[in-house]
Amino acid sequence: MVRTYKVENDKDKILAEEVVVMEYRAPGTETFTSISEKGSGFVRHHVFQRLMKDEEKRVRVNKDPDSLITPANYTLKVVGMDRIGSSDCFVVHAIPKRKETDLFEGTIWIDSQDFAIVKITGQLAKSPSFWIKRVDFVRDYQKIDGFWFLSREEAVSAVRIFGKETLTIDYRNYIVNGLGALHSLLMNEARGVTAVATKAVDSHPLRGRLRQPRKAWDLLSPT
Repeated sequence: MVRTYKVENDKDKILAEEVVVMEYRAPGTETFTSISEKGSGFVRHHVFQRLMKDEEKRVRVNKDPDSLITPANYTLKVVGMDRIGSSDCFVVHAIPKRKETDLFEGTIWIDSQDFAIVKITGQLAKSPSFWIKRVDFVRDYQKIDGFWFLSREEAVSAVRIFGKETLTIDYRNYIVNGLGALHSLLMNEARGVTAVATKAVDSHPLRGRLRQPRKAWDLLSPT
């Protein structure tokens, strides 16, 4: 899979950009290979490389942000239905039970047929750095050959002294080399979303009328 990392300032000027190939091997190994880069070496080293290294660590210890979306970590409530693209979605409000950088407060759209995450918007429950006052983010997903994958992430940070900066990560050219690897990659996310949808719908006052569901956080820190 190919990713494009990009950081822009509040004047829409691109500060840095890097394109990498990411390869996942079950059960918990990711490797990143840079194929092009431009702009600030500081941003590429302290933002892009940090994000990749943090992701490698999370995969090894099974702490992907989506896998943490469970009733153990969030108070969840269905607030309605919505349509995104061709997906009819449950709209779930998520409130974190702890102030941690891996958790967020926001809204989750869950496909009512596949029970997969279609979109997440929110803000980090805790800033990853003193220098960052607030981080707002959007995560969009796409369905490829029956499976849901990330398509784009955008995170806007209010950085002390420097102002607003925007990080985007675009995902493309997914290639699946075997169903076993794919199953392992998606299993934890599927478990987490099942728990989210089930818990949220169970607590909804219109539960009897709803069908029962069965799918870049640390950034822009100068340190």
